[in-house]
Amino acid sequence: MITRRDLALRLAPLLLMGVVTTTGCTILTGTDEPPAPTDPNTPTSEAIDAPALFEAKTDHLGDNSRVIQVVDATRVSLLGTRTIALLTDQAPLTLAIALTNPALDDADLLAQRLRERAVLMLACISNADAVSWTIEGPSPNQGSLTRTEADKLLGVPVRTYATSADRLRKLAVLVQQ
Repeated sequence: MITRRDLALRLAPLLLMGVVTTTGCTILTGTDEPPAPTDPNTPTSEAIDAPALFEAKTDHLGDNSRVIQVVDATRVSLLGTRTIALLTDQAPLTLAIALTNPALDDADLLAQRLRERAVLMLACISNADAVSWTIEGPSPNQGSLTRTEADKLLGVPVRTYATSADRLRKLAVLVQQ
């Protein structure tokens, strides 16, 4: 079996002489992540980027860049074109998501996928009181999920799942059931 190091040692002299080019060359190892899903029907637990979600968690809904990272790690963009607003002027502190050009025709499934992702967002944004969404398209829809509702759904505070990427992945599986 050829190792990555052996391959590099064999190719290095050839690269220096200009004999081999690496345009389009990809070397995969057992630790490489699989490609991100592109199918909007992908279950939430398989669609999310749990390590990025854990890394992006934040205490403050007003932390724009971290909140965007949280939203992106849940891969809401698989479901359509998203725009977010941080409603932080008064309580309840709410992350509002507007989804246009929905990628799913089934309005109920689309709302369920947004609800599942909302639970994950509430776990990772400590002071968010709610996540709301509006879907524009052939089947307009809207919904919201409060932290209290998420806690009640799980039977424990949702933020207790934001202690590791594995726990967030388990949370994604739980909310799909």
